[in-house]
Amino acid sequence: MKGYILLADGTKLAGTLVGPAKTAFGWLVANTSVVGFQEMVTDPAYKGAILAFTYPEVGNVGVAAGFSESPLVQVEGLVVKVLSEYRSHYLSEDDFRNLLAKDGVPCLAGVDTRALAVRLRDAGEMPAAIALEGTDPETLKRPLARRERPEFRPSKTAPVPPSQSALKVAVLSLGVRRSLVQQLSSCSAVEIFPPDAAVQDIMAARPAGVLISDGPGTCLPPMKAVDTIKELIGRAPLLGCGLGHVALGMALECAPTFLKRGHHGANYPVRNVLTGKVEVTQQRHTVALDRRSLEGKPGVEVLSENVNDGTVEGFRATGLSAVGFQQILVAPQAGLVNAHLKAFVDGLLGK
Repeated sequence: MKGYILLADGTKLAGTLVGPAKTAFGWLVANTSVVGFQEMVTDPAYKGAILAFTYPEVGNVGVAAGFSESPLVQVEGLVVKVLSEYRSHYLSEDDFRNLLAKDGVPCLAGVDTRALAVRLRDAGEMPAAIALEGTDPETLKRPLARRERPEFRPSKTAPVPPSQSALKVAVLSLGVRRSLVQQLSSCSAVEIFPPDAAVQDIMAARPAGVLISDGPGTCLPPMKAVDTIKELIGRAPLLGCGLGHVALGMALECAPTFLKRGHHGANYPVRNVLTGKVEVTQQRHTVALDRRSLEGKPGVEVLSENVNDGTVEGFRATGLSAVGFQQILVAPQAGLVNAHLKAFVDGLLGK
């Protein structure tokens, strides 16, 4: 089937529509990673988004259930250059296209996605629609013009692995990914709470600390969660990750902002402002904290910054045991455990 993608600014690119013959609306973002396609489309960070991969060959390693970051495909639609008809990997269980079709997600193939990424770089991220050829573009332009940034919607999370640890960590889930739960479960007992959970319910679990998880990276966190975090500050050690980092900053009365071009890829350099050390990180977000509002806040300190644009990548509330990090940082000495997550757990254990 032939199809096309139409951007809110009128840009139209043709391609071949694979999967359900339906129109899909979403916030268009481009990711520059060369691996991890299954993880990205199932990541709650991309809930409500149309995702374009700049790497040209997609799907040639297939998929396996153990690599999905959530039980469902989270993107509204996918745009690729080549959607491989073949898969070759010793862990592969199914075709990538079948993963998309199972959850009714259309994929537009045969598109110059690097040109699409350049358009987003110049004009900024924007709403878009994927449609079947024959659909009148004029019927899409008005809903695209009215479409605003996605509103927060909760995601179904993966099951929590069992743990024998005596250390309990509560997770206020804004859309926690499976791999983060798995890593946390390797060193603590985990209990997940929904984004609208009450403070008394979280504290009744007697957690040693609270992780405020990542979630959709193109929208603001829910204010109910922000209000809950305000009440948690000072009552338990807090670690905000991804969207949870933004929610924690908002709870400390720092202002959120949206980047014209989000950070979507596996090659973002982040500088530790205390040591000067630079590390390369994986990122999937457009919402961030306004640095001016954070730097002017007493008792709040910037820990790390994006080398490319100076945006806040990490901060701490001095004296309140509250730390937030935007990026995913895996340290070799920590195996598969997020380095910031390991430092958080070590702090809870008094190491």
